[in-house]
Amino acid sequence: MLVAKINNTPIYLDPTIEVATSSEAQVMMPQLIYTEECHGCIENFERKEIFSLYINQIKNYLITIAKRMEFSVRVHDGIRQFCENLSHHQNITQEIKKYLYTDLSECLYSFTRFHVRYLSKEQYNVRTILIGVFENLTNDVSKVLTDVTYVYAAINGHVSNKLSKKIIDRRLNVMKNTISQHIESVHSLSSNNKKIKYKIAYKYLLKKNKWPYSIIYKDTKVGRHILSATSPLLPSLINKLNQSTHIVKVIKDIGDDIHQEIEALIAAPGHHFYDNGIKYVSDQGFLEVQKFLETSNPPIDRYSVLERDASTGFHSLHRSRDALYGALVEELPKENNKEIIYKIDSVTLAASVKLKSFKDYYWVDYGGGVRGALTLGALRLGNVAHLKNDNLLRYAIINSPFDGLLKDYNSKWCNDFYKVFDNFYERNIFALYKLNFSNKTIDINRKDKKGNTVLHAAVYHNDIEACDYLIDRPDMNINCTNNAGITALMQAVDKGSMSMVLKLLESKHVNINITDKNSVTALAMAEKRHHKGIAILLKSHAITINSRERKIDTSDV
Repeated sequence: MLVAKINNTPIYLDPTIEVATSSEAQVMMPQLIYTEECHGCIENFERKEIFSLYINQIKNYLITIAKRMEFSVRVHDGIRQFCENLSHHQNITQEIKKYLYTDLSECLYSFTRFHVRYLSKEQYNVRTILIGVFENLTNDVSKVLTDVTYVYAAINGHVSNKLSKKIIDRRLNVMKNTISQHIESVHSLSSNNKKIKYKIAYKYLLKKNKWPYSIIYKDTKVGRHILSATSPLLPSLINKLNQSTHIVKVIKDIGDDIHQEIEALIAAPGHHFYDNGIKYVSDQGFLEVQKFLETSNPPIDRYSVLERDASTGFHSLHRSRDALYGALVEELPKENNKEIIYKIDSVTLAASVKLKSFKDYYWVDYGGGVRGALTLGALRLGNVAHLKNDNLLRYAIINSPFDGLLKDYNSKWCNDFYKVFDNFYERNIFALYKLNFSNKTIDINRKDKKGNTVLHAAVYHNDIEACDYLIDRPDMNINCTNNAGITALMQAVDKGSMSMVLKLLESKHVNINITDKNSVTALAMAEKRHHKGIAILLKSHAITINSRERKIDTSDV
């Protein structure tokens, strides 16, 4: 009796498009596929009792994908036609049958994990490229197989893709820790049993709000009072999760772990020596590091962690980790064959030197596997004056940890002083604007692209000194609102910064009754965010102002 092979191998989706796991978002069914070990020749697999089950399996996969991706009902005609073509296996060339009876099932099975409700805006291209496959189901089966395997290669990461799996595993761990830390922060007085219920409630709410990544979730009822206590605090948790699970942050964390391991390796006896107070890697240490890098997960080239002193020829641990981060980022398209999803932008600085960018992270590729951070030295390798209006270079300079870059750009390249200041929340932009506070030609109430003033930025960066200076200036409009109708005071309340709220309330011009675009006042915001101390402070301030106004009214009588 012939036995069909059951394949339960987990398939890891690419880390930027993995969807939330739920009972709806997964098809938990065994896979029937052809294997030489189980079926011998392909003709045995095409026997009616097995092959009809295989065709039915393919049909179910296609219907499930169409339903979850919310395709038009018309695709069912294509599904029926494709399965009919597949059943006439005599018309299919022998060369592709093996792949048709293995790869097709594997690919479609992985697609069933997608659900349109769990796709973010950025991930919606998955649906678009799958629509193309379904529109061509009436083609001959070999063409469909080509389309399906191409899409699979384009959107799916394999278990063998070490970095992709590492990102997914770390992201799950980070989400778990972030949720636990959030509960300890805002529900610290609750019992352990209640904290467990809060954790279940937050995961339920995240899934309900289409959180884009997998959540290990236990479907347990927790009660309305638990949900009502967690719902108002969900935006705060989502904000924390967005920061901690951002792919660049996760890659940097992985890079930091690799860097620390190499640092410990070099620190071992016999693996380093000192010359003029500088720590270098010994020959033995170099061999050990090289061995570690070749077997690391994923493999890393030595130029990403070691730099060579041009004068001595000795190697030392790279001063900047940007080389390592850049190497990891560039590994993703190689693993997943996804130049579109993992788009790495670049601009040429010199003959073989390129500035590269991936999701607001920037590094310099010198060629030959040598990478590093964007520094003044990198800019001066070539004549880059012609790039002064290049947005990629400008944003790299703005985001650089080296303050000198932005100062140099502003003083030497940028003819329009205000062109630099399009986002006051960027640390370097705020720092540069502070340096120009005393310049009388500067408009202190100027707004950036989001309507924020430099006072909003001072609150955002929790810079009491800058805030103190600004509220003392007679030309500063302390009640200026941004595009969302938020004042600097509202922002301080939203952040829960008692010291900043106190500082802003020192100004006699501050108005606590202004409402944002949702008609919410600073006091209502404090109560909504459960900032009890700030709410009491604002109420006290309102009473003092009302009392002062009543005294003025009485004195006029």
